[in-house]
Amino acid sequence: MNQELKDLIELIEKVETRINAYWSFYTLVVIGIGGWLFAKARGFSVAEALIVSVAYGVFSLANLSIIGSATRLAVALSDELRMVSANSVVKSNSLMSVLGSELLPHRMAVTRTLHYSVDMAIFIAIWYKALFI
Repeated sequence: MNQELKDLIELIEKVETRINAYWSFYTLVVIGIGGWLFAKARGFSVAEALIVSVAYGVFSLANLSIIGSATRLAVALSDELRMVSANSVVKSNSLMSVLGSELLPHRMAVTRTLHYSVDMAIFIAIWYKALFI
């Protein structure tokens, strides 16, 4: 395996580690907010729900933005890895098959869909607390 291929694989792993850290932070915040919403005995006033919604919305957009930029970089690096591996001498057919394939098709769409789905669940829970409890 040539050095360029090794360097690309290492770089992809570093970017994927960053993406995982951003998702972990997001997950912790979502679990924290979800726990707080379900543990909170009384509902919100409309003003409180608006403040919490805006704060969560800003966090969510910032988080999705950083996940999105890191994910676009990972996808671009994966494309580069596929091109470099096509010209590389790799002895294993299974490794060539993996290097030559797109590992997570439609990754950005899946990322956005997952993020937006969780975000909508949080917003619904906030406003449910404001309007029905």
